[in-house]
Amino acid sequence: VLKYKKTEDEVNLYTFYALKEGGFLSKLFPRLKTAPRTSIVLNAYTFITRISNKFLRKIGMNHRENEVRMFELLAPRVSIENCDVLHYWPFYCAKMVERIKQDNKGICTVAEYYEAEPSYANNIYDQEYIRFGLKSEDHGNLKIDQNQCFKFENNIIVPSEFTKETYQSKFPNKTYFVCSY
Repeated sequence: VLKYKKTEDEVNLYTFYALKEGGFLSKLFPRLKTAPRTSIVLNAYTFITRISNKFLRKIGMNHRENEVRMFELLAPRVSIENCDVLHYWPFYCAKMVERIKQDNKGICTVAEYYEAEPSYANNIYDQEYIRFGLKSEDHGNLKIDQNQCFKFENNIIVPSEFTKETYQSKFPNKTYFVCSY
């Protein structure tokens, strides 16, 4: 906000997988994540991916690959390039954000990670599978490189100090914001 000398209501925030706060859809679906009323959101993307993910999980397909394809298809790049702040989830659109940042050096971006760093988390999962005699599963969180945005992103939102520590140990020179949900 200070970078643009604008108030919070004046900053052109672009986000997705969320509904506008206080809007009709957020009242209709109160459990879904909301963004400020002034944000630009992708309602079509949000609903299409949520519905298709439920189906894809049932048949055992990787829903994250679907989310990436749907984002590339449904995200209007022009409006993204014209925003002040782009809030995104790296495993959906890291490649697209990297291209946008190369073309538009002035855009401010922030990546949101809501789970622990995959290699750290998978080590815990594997230990628990062994401990309880469970069959190890294919780790879905490694099918798409979730950490690729650390090459070009400096601002990272995480949900807890624990999650922050799992990324900070691997990527210490980034700015982390703990944003509890």
